[in-house]
Amino acid sequence: MFAHTGIRDIAALFFATALVWSQGCSNAAHADPNAGIRELYPLSDLSGQIRPILGYANEALAKQQARFTAEQFEIAKRVIREQFASEKLEERVLGFLEKRTGDEYLDEALEWLRTPLGRKIMRAKIATYNPVDPAKMTTFVERKQANPPSEKRLELIERYDDAALLSAMASTTVLLSAYGVAAMADALKPEDERLGPEALLKSMDSQRALLEPIFEETSAVTSLFTFRNFSDEEIEAIVVFSESEAGKWYHGTTSSVFFETLRETTVSLGDAFIVALRAQPPP
Repeated sequence: MFAHTGIRDIAALFFATALVWSQGCSNAAHADPNAGIRELYPLSDLSGQIRPILGYANEALAKQQARFTAEQFEIAKRVIREQFASEKLEERVLGFLEKRTGDEYLDEALEWLRTPLGRKIMRAKIATYNPVDPAKMTTFVERKQANPPSEKRLELIERYDDAALLSAMASTTVLLSAYGVAAMADALKPEDERLGPEALLKSMDSQRALLEPIFEETSAVTSLFTFRNFSDEEIEAIVVFSESEAGKWYHGTTSSVFFETLRETTVSLGDAFIVALRAQPPP
């Protein structure tokens, strides 16, 4: 074969083959298989859900202050501040997102989230996660009591809360934050007296049934506040998406990723606390 082919032709063929091969490798190397699922984070309300966790954990710690010495309490505050830093939680959320499989509804969900209405509801939800001025919320509730929303609007709000798993997310966020503090206090006990992570989690789950009815009521009020600048038609369109297969996939994915992030962070608090205590110089 090569006897009838010039050296230059062979070199040109070799060069062309190498070029095609290298381009193929380059494209494969630069292709990001997680680009789509990664885009879910900035389009969703996950960044808003992350933001208040540090406050919940600090509140839980303040309620348990008597279980710590003054020095231990200060170290516990530092550990919570480090472990619940927004940047660290965001990194964990993205890590869990990239591990997701079964994303057949991803493109459809992303397409809806990019719409003006999708962006509007996510902005509104993220804003609601910020601490709301108590006086402002009280005024809002009083106005709603004086001028109740229509039955249609209340029904839409209830359907949205169910589809978006709002009350479950709110109760689990508070419970897991408290669990993290309990894990730190438990780590201070002698080893043979510690309850351990599994027993603490079971205790947390036993309280869930008591809290969920309360959170169902507060979620409804919060959603009314979130949707205060939305028309019934807009809310209905959001509900239709939320109840669709793509909407169920979206809410299921973001809620599970959020819970996985929160659980991984809180479960490790006890060990992180002990490491921080041992790192302190002797008195």
